Amino acid sequence: NSNGKGIFSPDIYSAMDTVKHIMPGTDSTMLQVTIENQGLGDLLFNAQIAGWDAGKNEGAGGSDTYGHMWIDSDEPNGPTFDWIDIRNSGTAVMLTGNNSISNEINIGFPFEFYGKSYEKIRACTNGWLSFATFSVAYNNLELPSILAPRTMLAPIWDDLIFQTDSKLYYKNETSRFIGLYENIYRLSGEGPYTFEIILFDNGNIVFQYLELNNLLDDYTTGIQNHDADDGLTIAYNENYLHDSLAVLISKATWVSVSPMSGLIPAQATMDLELKLVTRDFPEGDFWASLQIQSNDPDEDLYIIPIHLTVSNTVGLELVETEIPSQFRLFQNMPNPFNPITTISYDLPENSRVELVIYNMLGQRVKTLVNGKQQAKHYEIRWNGTNDNGVKVASGVYIYQLRAGNQMFTRKMILMK
Repeated sequence: NSNGKGIFSPDIYSAMDTVKHIMPGTDSTMLQVTIENQGLGDLLFNAQIAGWDAGKNEGAGGSDTYGHMWIDSDEPNGPTFDWIDIRNSGTAVMLTGNNSISNEINIGFPFEFYGKSYEKIRACTNGWLSFATFSVAYNNLELPSILAPRTMLAPIWDDLIFQTDSKLYYKNETSRFIGLYENIYRLSGEGPYTFEIILFDNGNIVFQYLELNNLLDDYTTGIQNHDADDGLTIAYNENYLHDSLAVLISKATWVSVSPMSGLIPAQATMDLELKLVTRDFPEGDFWASLQIQSNDPDEDLYIIPIHLTVSNTVGLELVETEIPSQFRLFQNMPNPFNPITTISYDLPENSRVELVIYNMLGQRVKTLVNGKQQAKHYEIRWNGTNDNGVKVASGVYIYQLRAGNQMFTRKMILMK
């Protein structure tokens, strides 16, 4: 006979698939995210706020992990295009040809970028500036990327060339630094392009575009940090930039989490508090994510997106319209799925809710929700595991919603 001691594993879960909130441009609020330990062992966790890519935005977006947001002058609350012409008052920089980079240029003040302070910068013929990079090998990628220049500020990252009429000027002032590219061409002949980048002593960055003749869509606009693990893509291979456009990039860490670490016993829950703060935010949609690293053997990193909608028309009427008019259970998305899918349902009134997944033999596989819930729309994520945290086999499953005196049933397919 062999003797041994079993080790019970924790199983992290949250009924909140995405945190969604609407608030005015200047406000603060606290939200709760309940984390469950559905396993039989203690759950040890560390929580942090990180970035989230929700897809392409038209005129505003963010944030990255560090908290940068961006908005352009086409938006009602965006910056004003205000071209700063330093061609007569600035200092000319000697740059020629293709894939060239300047010597260090004094900014004129310490500029903080992703938590580090810089006082000098270099400019590349390929339409970007960097605080720390010498390499000028050309790529064209979404940011962040280890194949992109480090500490990168990219108004137009493209395969560009300085011809005989191309110039680069800079001017450092007490509270701002201006770098101006004049008559820059694409290696294949398109152009000329005239644009500038402005650094402010409060950490803000502005890209401005005076003239972009025959601009093709295969460029990148954005920023990234020194380690190439955090950045912000404003545009990538798309028809976005145009004449007389200004883009403001600012740092605004609008969400924090508490506590940032802890222990959740087996079959217990803990509420994490998210603090959302907006200060003169523009209207629009902003994204971050709650990332929880734990000792769950199946999900060492559990991610919950955070979706903030800034609207200055937030009020009673807007809140009331969010309450559904009837009980509804929607088809899971995606379907078929592997290994994660989302089940959505509407509660028109406060109800006791039970959401359970069964196999085709009628055996209970997973209890996703069992308790009282407020009237609203819910999105619940299932990761393809049973109540013991074991991954289930491919096949057809039934999910059943009981809410008040209502019951709904739908089928879904797990396909590995």
